[in-house]
Amino acid sequence: MKIRHKLLIEDYFKEKIKSIQSLEGGCTASTDKITLENLCVLAKVDEPPRLKSEILGIKTIAESGSIKTPKILFHDNDLLVTEWIDSRPSLPSDYQNLATGLRKLHKDQSDFFGLKEDNFLGASFQINTPELSVSEGWEIFFWEYRLKPQLLNAAKHYAFLSNDIDRLKEATFERLQGVESSRLIHGDLWSGNILIDSQNSDLYLIDPAIYYGDADAEFGLIECFGGLPKLFYKSYYENSTGVIELENKIEVYKLYHLLNHLNIFGTGYLKQCQKVIEKLLKP
Repeated sequence: MKIRHKLLIEDYFKEKIKSIQSLEGGCTASTDKITLENLCVLAKVDEPPRLKSEILGIKTIAESGSIKTPKILFHDNDLLVTEWIDSRPSLPSDYQNLATGLRKLHKDQSDFFGLKEDNFLGASFQINTPELSVSEGWEIFFWEYRLKPQLLNAAKHYAFLSNDIDRLKEATFERLQGVESSRLIHGDLWSGNILIDSQNSDLYLIDPAIYYGDADAEFGLIECFGGLPKLFYKSYYENSTGVIELENKIEVYKLYHLLNHLNIFGTGYLKQCQKVIEKLLKP
């Protein structure tokens, strides 16, 4: 955090900064817990286009009335300041609240897949425009706007990943056909982006990469990192049919996030990408 950011914060709150604690997480932004004389806030410094997308995501989720997001206190070009959430580790009962909140979030529908503007998934540019109507097919949107760009980007460094691109397209189309509705999703859901307030157990979502798509795509990233307990899915889905449909699609959704991580963080994710691709191409 630069001196000008500190001055902006002190000027806005009319208080002096007592301490700054650097926080881990995030692949592009500098994030700090700022302790002022009478309150704590979270300050994030990042490139203006990324912060603009994050602000849109936070506001959109908040306006849905489904799950809380940290209150935006102020922002200025490359600086975003929100309320500080003193969080605790999750408990089994929190998954019930998460299921209820996501079910409400996913009730927000659109006639199109995508969003009225492009945004970011971590450090990666995420294409949302032009929006595709639901009648044009979710499988087309997800291939052209999600998997294909990540795959071609990864193939610049790992050329063999594009060897079976046509077969992978077929597998994607086969698994994603039949999605009949477009729902608002957080888009970057994993445990690090879920906060549980230690005071009242309220649930908050942070760092969104929102767009309208298949609600099941919400679970691609979190299933790459251990997944959610059966208790969650039992609560989220009204019947076993939803779970079966998710199992058919989840490897496609996982691959999008694994390729994104490969493109951002490097070879540590290569084997996982290969395993998922092999699974998708298996007869």
